[in-house]
Amino acid sequence: MPDFQVLFESAPGLYLVLDPELRIVAATDTYLRATMTERAEILGRHLFDVFPDNPEDPEATGVANLRASLERVLNRRVPDTMAVQKYDVARPAAAGGGFEVRYWSPRNTPVLGPGGRLTQIIHQVEDVTKLVLLQQQDDEAQQQTARLQAEILRRSDELHRANRFLAALLDNLDVGVAAMNAQGDWTVFNRAMRELYGVPEDWAPELVGQRVADLTFGPDGKPMPPERTPLLRALGGEHVRAADVLVQVPDRRERIFVARAQPITSSDGRRLGAVTALHDVTSVRRAERFRACEQQVRRILSTSATIEEAAPDVLHAVADALGWPHAELWLIDPLTDTLHDIAEWSAPGLRLDDRVGGSADIIATVWASGQPLWVPDLAESTHLAVALAVPVRDGDVMYGVLTCYANTAEYDEGLLAVLLGGVAAQIGLFLAVRRAADLRVQLSRSRDDFLTLVGHELRTPLTTICSYAAMLTDDPSADDTRSMIQAIDRNARTLRALVDDLLELAGLESGHLSLTVTGLDLAEIARAAVAAAEPAAAANAVRLDPDLPEHLPMRGDATRLRQVVDNLISNAIKYSPAGGDVQIRLRDEAGVAELRISDRGIGIPPADRDRLFGRFYRASNVAHHGIAGTGLGLAVVRAIAELHHGTITLDTAHQPGASLLLRLPGHTA
Repeated sequence: MPDFQVLFESAPGLYLVLDPELRIVAATDTYLRATMTERAEILGRHLFDVFPDNPEDPEATGVANLRASLERVLNRRVPDTMAVQKYDVARPAAAGGGFEVRYWSPRNTPVLGPGGRLTQIIHQVEDVTKLVLLQQQDDEAQQQTARLQAEILRRSDELHRANRFLAALLDNLDVGVAAMNAQGDWTVFNRAMRELYGVPEDWAPELVGQRVADLTFGPDGKPMPPERTPLLRALGGEHVRAADVLVQVPDRRERIFVARAQPITSSDGRRLGAVTALHDVTSVRRAERFRACEQQVRRILSTSATIEEAAPDVLHAVADALGWPHAELWLIDPLTDTLHDIAEWSAPGLRLDDRVGGSADIIATVWASGQPLWVPDLAESTHLAVALAVPVRDGDVMYGVLTCYANTAEYDEGLLAVLLGGVAAQIGLFLAVRRAADLRVQLSRSRDDFLTLVGHELRTPLTTICSYAAMLTDDPSADDTRSMIQAIDRNARTLRALVDDLLELAGLESGHLSLTVTGLDLAEIARAAVAAAEPAAAANAVRLDPDLPEHLPMRGDATRLRQVVDNLISNAIKYSPAGGDVQIRLRDEAGVAELRISDRGIGIPPADRDRLFGRFYRASNVAHHGIAGTGLGLAVVRAIAELHHGTITLDTAHQPGASLLLRLPGHTA
């Protein structure tokens, strides 16, 4: 790559580059020599600080005229050519100081960046001092004219070289640039543009125009009429800020560009032509399409019951987003551990006589490695050119392979693998959720089968045992075996209570047991539960300390809520083996009923608190106290609370003992 700074500084013309604040940013060597300045002394300084008017010339207008021209360029963003100006330049001190009379022919040209923003001004001058002085000196006119003609020829040659430099500069840009003159003839078609359209450097301008017209399309994929192309719109006077165009060259991938175009005008407003620049945004637009594709895939999966139902539409959406003609989804059969093609989609008109060449090896490789695979050249296929396969997985679980095929060359391997991998991840998540749902159904069915077994095969024999044990206990002749019969009866009743609790909990959680919702008074229910628990409390040396409002109306199932309060008070009494107080507090907190039951008993060990409301949970310290129980009571309490849209929680700050808080909304549906 050439050093453009060196090339510029060595250019034969007299050029000075200014930023929009009129600070000097670059100068050619010839300019420095002509103005008797040094580059290090002028760079970064304001133009008029370096080149002020000659203070010895009260009629000097050089600064004012040049400032006016530069302001026109800044405001209009078009070149401005000035008449010959008298603008004296300062001599270095080593050359005697003072100012030297000079006449210049200046031209100021804007340099525009993206969006038409002015980035620099090129100040170009010709030193015509000698010509002016010749006009003032008739006696030397002929001789000086001859010398000037030679100088003009020399400078003409320099101009040709400068033009060649500018052409080379345009050819080294990675942005496509093209320009026309006012008559519509092509004047610039840089290398990036030639490579894009496949145009040889020596093609005639009229053939270039036909090639561009044949291969340029609108964003909708339809041919773009020549008069609607950005360049011709600009030739008509329009400023085209950003217009999407498609370029479709046979046997190449479609590419998308943002075109910017504007008229080229002279300083007096005459339209000299138009210029356009094409910026490749294929990857950006493809990513935008894939974001829309991911949303579409998400909608398809959310409305589909099975992957077999969703797969055809998913493949269609993915292939459309890629602009590729064929896609396949392969899933692993968990029973046979083999891959099966469950769906595929092909663009209309695409005929694949056999399975895509090499596809089996592609899919097997991805299955084995769990990594995306890019195949840039499908040598075995006559219809397709490129393949991209990505694993369908959820975490470490592999479900299958998603494969897409292009019929033209592609290059964005990394981007496409990421984009397609996002869709594959959605499919993997869908499969994981569906299989988890299937497993939940199977587990629920197994649980129902187990509960049916418990209900019919255990409850009936236990009822019979309890009945006969009661009869034997009442038989006067059974005095010798009465204690054993009572043990049988006690244990059978305990086992039947366990079965009843288990069936009740399963019914509540599954919805088989529903609530009977009516208006009720929770304060009245709590008072009744306290009264019923008094005998058990007295037997355990426990004092019940209720603090209840007169009324607390709400809606709910009175029977189930009484069951909850009975269970909580019973637990507080049972787990206070050394006696003590059990507090029962009921409050209405902003429309939420809060029932708190606290004791000073054995409490809940910190390690067991997370499992307090689980099935069959019994704290590790219960066994040391010999307290009986099934471990299902609080699980039933939680199920009833949740059916009322409420919560039951443990207050871990309460010490010693345990404090449980039941919260119920005031108007339960």
